[in-house]
Amino acid sequence: MESKVIARAKKSLRDYKIIERFVAGLALTGNEIKSLRNHQVSIGEAYVLPQQKELYVVNMNIAAYKYSHAGDLAKVDTRRKRKLLLKKREINKLIGTMKAKNYVLIPLQLFITNKG
Repeated sequence: MESKVIARAKKSLRDYKIIERFVAGLALTGNEIKSLRNHQVSIGEAYVLPQQKELYVVNMNIAAYKYSHAGDLAKVDTRRKRKLLLKKREINKLIGTMKAKNYVLIPLQLFITNKG
């Protein structure tokens, strides 16, 4: 399956020691997908927070899609928290490791597969 890289966090590779890598899905809206396909995204300042046995990406900027009919573009929250899509067992493992060893979870790369 071929994938298209949308964004990379090059600075994070330099600033952090990478212990383990995971591939996870991301819950997005239709307009966010369109902006992603136009490479209007920044993950340089993004990080992951556990909340109520779920993982959320915080501070990832996805620009508002300029041709959207969803209303006023000024009202769109471009830095809203977005849910990571992982299996429960993976989520529990990550949350446990983050709490026990005081690790930080950060996105390194954002890509789209052929499926979308």
